[in-house]
Amino acid sequence: MEDIKNLYLSIPTFIRNKYFVALCVFLVWMFFFDTNTFTAQFNRKQQLSEMKAQKAYYLEEKETVTEELERMTNDNATLERFAREKYYMKKKNEDVFVIERK
Repeated sequence: MEDIKNLYLSIPTFIRNKYFVALCVFLVWMFFFDTNTFTAQFNRKQQLSEMKAQKAYYLEEKETVTEELERMTNDNATLERFAREKYYMKKKNEDVFVIERK
């Protein structure tokens, strides 16, 4: 019994403090066992920033496509050019040659 008492007294007093022990238990719980651990929060913030970047990219693409659609609905020459380039459409008595670049 005396050995246990000596062992207990050899531990520094700040470690024997119940608030320090409670803080250590809380930190271990938050780092390893909780569903909202610090590493999960970090990963979620990183994922959020990636999604914001994707959102900005898609908004920019939306503006580009909207402008292109506006040009095609108002200008028949642009619509014809688009149909020829994307869908290989042609007029009668016309040949289309597709050249692929490597």
